Amino acid sequence: MQRMIFTKAIRDKLMRNAEATETMLNETGGDTPEHVPVIKVFNPYGPQTWLFTELWPDGRLFGLCDHGMGEPELGYELLSNIERTAIAPFPGGPKILKLERDQLFRTKRPLIAFARAARGLRRIPTDGELAGQVGR
Repeated sequence: MQRMIFTKAIRDKLMRNAEATETMLNETGGDTPEHVPVIKVFNPYGPQTWLFTELWPDGRLFGLCDHGMGEPELGYELLSNIERTAIAPFPGGPKILKLERDQLFRTKRPLIAFARAARGLRRIPTDGELAGQVGR
C-alpha cells in the first residue's frame, strides 16, 4: 500500500510557511523568510527530487525542483501533479508507481543553502553533503 505523500501535518506546515511568506512580502515589499524544507519528494526509479517549503491556496508548491536534467531550480510545482504522477518501474511497462516522500528527511538548513549547493552539484544535495560544505 502506498503512503500518502502530503499528510495533513505536512500540508498545514507548508501552508503556514506560505502565509508567513505572504505576510513578509506585504510588510517588506520584497524580503522573504528563509524557510527550511518541510518535505522531500522523489522518484524511486529516477533522479527527480523536490524539496518543498510552501503550499499556496491555489495548489502551488514552492521549493527546489530537480527534474533530473542537471539544472535544479527554485520554482513551483502543482500539488495535483506531484500527487498524480505515475511511474513505470521499467521502460515500456505500466505506470503503476507513485512519487514518494523521503520518510527519513530532516534538516535545519534553509532551502537557499540547498539551492546554492545544487548549482555546483547539478543536483539537490543531501543534508550530509551540506554539513560537509559548512565545515570548509
